[in-house]
Amino acid sequence: PQVQTIRNILDNHALAVCVQTNQIETALKSGIKFDLAITDSQVFKEVSKIIPQNIPLTSFSILFSRLKNDFEAYKIKINKLSKFLKVFRNELIEIKIENTEDKDSYYCSKKLIYTDYEIDSLQESSGIKKLIKLFDCIYGCVEGKIVFIDDLDSNINAVYINTILEYINTNNAGQLCFTSHNLYPMNYLYSFSNSIDFIGETTKVVSWVKNGNYRPYKLFPEGMIADCPFNIDSIDLLGVFGSEN
Repeated sequence: PQVQTIRNILDNHALAVCVQTNQIETALKSGIKFDLAITDSQVFKEVSKIIPQNIPLTSFSILFSRLKNDFEAYKIKINKLSKFLKVFRNELIEIKIENTEDKDSYYCSKKLIYTDYEIDSLQESSGIKKLIKLFDCIYGCVEGKIVFIDDLDSNINAVYINTILEYINTNNAGQLCFTSHNLYPMNYLYSFSNSIDFIGETTKVVSWVKNGNYRPYKLFPEGMIADCPFNIDSIDLLGVFGSEN
């Protein structure tokens, strides 16, 4: 627990100061501003008499008892993931969590159980892997976070994209910002204000503004969005393939 705690502190770019009980007073006089003190349960009473009241004090056993609570929360989240994937793959029965306990830590993997087979999530198709990633993004939006996704349309059906966008738009407190090479999302988003931006050839950002019956998903491929000309035609491919003669 002590080593893992120090690792977590360093991973969060904080400073860990490790001392023996008889060195606590010296550490307090060092000038370092301490935000938290952690000790072994066996000497908790002794340490509590030395640590000033303005510095929160806890023990390693209390910290790591919360890991199991985190695991319970993780199981609830995976259950929601299972329900989410069943919307797109109705042959999915459940997702099993295979966990290995290492002292105070759990190493978890997800196994998807289907009607005729089971497979580790890491071995799943790129489409299911994309849905698993999108689940975390939707989860974040619902919790009120701002989520950024690059290439939302990669490895996913365009109809699924619009279904997810419609849900996020009507059932979340956060915001989703994404890039896409697929025109299909425009069909849903164009009716909302400040919902579509185009990045042109000169990296200029052009925002879509509603204009009568015009539709961005029709204007864009026709080169009628400012700084976004589409000057490629099928005739340009003539001579690329086939015989050199």
